Amino acid sequence: VHFGELEAIYKHASTNLPSSEATTILEEEEEEEEEEEEEEEENKTMRKRKRKKQGGGYSYSKVITPMAEFFGNLMKQMMDHQENLHKKFTEMIERLDEERRAREESWRNKELAQLEKEAEARSREKQLARNREAIIVSYLEKISGQ
Repeated sequence: VHFGELEAIYKHASTNLPSSEATTILEEEEEEEEEEEEEEEENKTMRKRKRKKQGGGYSYSKVITPMAEFFGNLMKQMMDHQENLHKKFTEMIERLDEERRAREESWRNKELAQLEKEAEARSREKQLARNREAIIVSYLEKISGQ
């Protein structure tokens, strides 16, 4: 592997740096090159393995298909269960909301009936007060002689 431009840049940079820093940079470069070479070797071996498996070795698709089917069925069951729970939840919320509305309507009707009774009682009291006043006025008129 030749890195002409990079080597030229690093040689130029290493002449400007003190000797300890230059050696550190060179060591880092060597480590990076070694890592890159190791990665290339790993990639080559992986490619060879893939070719062997593709050629006629053991196929993962035979294992993956039943697993995928199992997990697919499991997900379907879970989704159905979630949908049923959501349906029950919404039905319960609607039922509770209807019950609440019915209680509020009943309360309103009771309050309205109570207000009507109070209004009738007030009108009776007013009528009684008018009758008393009329009796008192007539009694006073008799006494005064008018």
